[in-house]
Amino acid sequence: MASRFQPPPIVDAARKLCAEVEQIVRTFPRYHRYRTGDLLRDRADEVLTCAMRTWRKKDDRLRRAEELVDAVDRFRERLQVCKFVHAFRDFAQFERLATATNSLGGQAGGWKRSIEQHPNAQNAQADGIAQRGERLSTRAARPRANT
Repeated sequence: MASRFQPPPIVDAARKLCAEVEQIVRTFPRYHRYRTGDLLRDRADEVLTCAMRTWRKKDDRLRRAEELVDAVDRFRERLQVCKFVHAFRDFAQFERLATATNSLGGQAGGWKRSIEQHPNAQNAQADGIAQRGERLSTRAARPRANT
């Protein structure tokens, strides 16, 4: 489980997706590298930005989670366009990105459903004020406990 200082797994997955997109776009043919590749990079960056906002900003988290799901869908659409115009060097590149996108989409949808069901539960412990534990016994309970 991620703490308030460690990002949730979806943020790490979005970072890995961005890095993977950067590596793959470098191998695009010149014709596709500067237009289609830029759009694919922008969509991957949008996914990462939405994931970070959903994690960091606590106000209106449900709306931000919906934006994240939409950003993943837009990335998936652009990925399909890149496949149709034969921008990828081989099918394995497309397959790696498609697999990562499906995993990311599942995580984003699950996070959104979790927020819908429990809107205030996430980070509740991290945001709360530390409380003192209950005292289980007193001196009168066992007179010889400290001797």
